[in-house]
Amino acid sequence: MKLAGTALLAVATIAVTASPALAGKKAQKAHGAKGKKAQKAAKAEAPTEAPRSICDQLGIGFVDVARPGAAPAEPAVALDDTVVEERAADAMARAQAFDLTRERLSAAPSGDAAPVIELKTLTETEVNDTIRAHAGELQYCWARVPAAQRDAMTVALAFTIRAEGDVASVSILGDAPAKFAACARTVASRWQFPHADTTTEVEYPMVFSTVK
Repeated sequence: MKLAGTALLAVATIAVTASPALAGKKAQKAHGAKGKKAQKAAKAEAPTEAPRSICDQLGIGFVDVARPGAAPAEPAVALDDTVVEERAADAMARAQAFDLTRERLSAAPSGDAAPVIELKTLTETEVNDTIRAHAGELQYCWARVPAAQRDAMTVALAFTIRAEGDVASVSILGDAPAKFAACARTVASRWQFPHADTTTEVEYPMVFSTVK
């Protein structure tokens, strides 16, 4: 019985000793709860600012919330139906005046601003080099003429040469034997000249001496 009484006394002592600390913690919790309630009450009582419209004049329903400290927004102004109709009519008149469907007279600039493009024909050097490269063919045609008809002569080859360099037409100018003229036209029509920007017309004089 003595041991049991001693144990009960010890438990009572511990409980009494620990009670002040527990009481302090409960007080702190109560104080914290009161502080939170006070903060919530302050927020609820704080005045709220009305939302500020940023598209009132345009009639669009987007709303921008006013920032703290910002000046109050001016109230939206409702447009009268007459004003709306006048603005719509003005916009339509401007659109009709700026006609995108009208036909353009020319795609190229005119007047002093118009570029001048000069198409180049074959140069004299290009023509001479090509004909001299085929001089042996003309000598062959001259050699086919009967000796009795091979008198000294001066003739000219008249060419029309396309931009691609091929011969469109060729003729023999001057008093030449028929056999030579026919042969010369045949061989010259197959010649290939350099390319150019446009057609070239040229006459090339040639002198043939007598070969007996």
